[in-house]
Amino acid sequence: MPRPGHDRGRSADLGNYTDNGNTVDATAANVELQGNASVTGSGTSFGDVDLNGGYFEISEMHVDGDLTIENAARINGARSRSPAM
Repeated sequence: MPRPGHDRGRSADLGNYTDNGNTVDATAANVELQGNASVTGSGTSFGDVDLNGGYFEISEMHVDGDLTIENAARINGARSRSPAM
């Protein structure tokens, strides 16, 4: 659910996410990754992202809003991407 003051439009709860190399603009969405989740989103730009679960495997994820870690036992990642200046 969107947090107060962070209503970016649509909300989605995801477990695993892969964009298969497609370009996806999800910057108007508030996304919550739940449970044990994996993310491979090299072509996806997310808006606000909440991590709320156990174990997260994130190979690539671009967050264009706020990243909030509610609960996580472990977060493994491969690389980060800075926004273009």
